[in-house]
Amino acid sequence: MLGCAGWGWDDVLPHFRRSEDHWGGESPLDGAGGEWRVARQRLSWPILQAVHQARAGGEVILSAGALNSPKLLELSGIGQSARLAGLGITPLHDLAEVRENLRPTSVGHVHATTRAPKVQPEIRPNHLSTDNDRSIAVASIRQARAITTARALAPHTPQA
Repeated sequence: MLGCAGWGWDDVLPHFRRSEDHWGGESPLDGAGGEWRVARQRLSWPILQAVHQARAGGEVILSAGALNSPKLLELSGIGQSARLAGLGITPLHDLAEVRENLRPTSVGHVHATTRAPKVQPEIRPNHLSTDNDRSIAVASIRQARAITTARALAPHTPQA
């Protein structure tokens, strides 16, 4: 067993079932009468429907956040073949886009640096690497200076 003893699915499920009050009543996975009210889903977004259909269809959805999802993909053999081979990982699917373009301005990356799952990935946001980044930084500093010198803040200026 991986993880802490006593924290497996079968160990914690009874505690969750006792705690919840599921809208559909009691079932093998859901409780009734507990303190946590579980309501029927009221949102209807296409992405939510797609996730539900993927789960119902037996597909696997891998999600570990913006930084660890690419690491898990790479550790699983999905990513840039040369990078994976360099880490001793057998490439299963060559996919160059795995966590390139970390930011919307198409710069930065996140990658695994070792086969060890517990080692955090290398994160290179490449801040200030484009003219646009630098322009935004300068404008932000100018805006902050303008705000801190506003007349309304004068009574709160630190004493020298």
